[in-house]
Amino acid sequence: MNEIPGTIALDLLLGRTDEIAVALGGMAAYSTGLQFDLRVRQKTSTRFVDDRGPQMRLHEQVMGARGRGGGGDDALLLGFGYPDGRTVTNVGAHRSPWEESDDAPILHPGSGGGDHQAYDASFWLSPLPRGDLAVICAWPARGVEEFHGVIGRRIIEDAVARVVELWPWSDDEEPRTSESPRLPKLPSDSWFTTALGDQSGGSSQ
Repeated sequence: MNEIPGTIALDLLLGRTDEIAVALGGMAAYSTGLQFDLRVRQKTSTRFVDDRGPQMRLHEQVMGARGRGGGGDDALLLGFGYPDGRTVTNVGAHRSPWEESDDAPILHPGSGGGDHQAYDASFWLSPLPRGDLAVICAWPARGVEEFHGVIGRRIIEDAVARVVELWPWSDDEEPRTSESPRLPKLPSDSWFTTALGDQSGGSSQ
């Protein structure tokens, strides 16, 4: 990157149960988008262990909606709504930040790590919203109900004003292709079913 971002002091709890909690934090604004961390904390793991091990299982649930196999039906669902009606989610095939843009929003997974009780994952969201940014999260398989929140326009604009450009941007990388994983089953009344439209391939109760 050619910029020092403007940081946003944000710790937004997206959902919790007696066993698990999901939060959004560590947000940084660049001139072209937002980088943030998704934080998952789990009280115990004994109910969700399989032959891949508890650490890999939590990783696949958090990142799996974009994974090679589609993440299965126990994947965490994350989405954003722009003021002009555009939406983007972590479900299904994703577009890379290096692909040519037609102004369709991009939500791209970055690095992630942790253990069977704590997992943090980074994401890149672009372009910047011109107004309030809606945040939607759900985890049906883990009992986390659909959450709707808003990150205010002023918070984002103030952070963007603090961005420092270090040198002119130069993109010398070749375009990258993306996978087309299987989508998880989605509740029929979910925001994600509406946002994905025909991509959802049907829904479940």
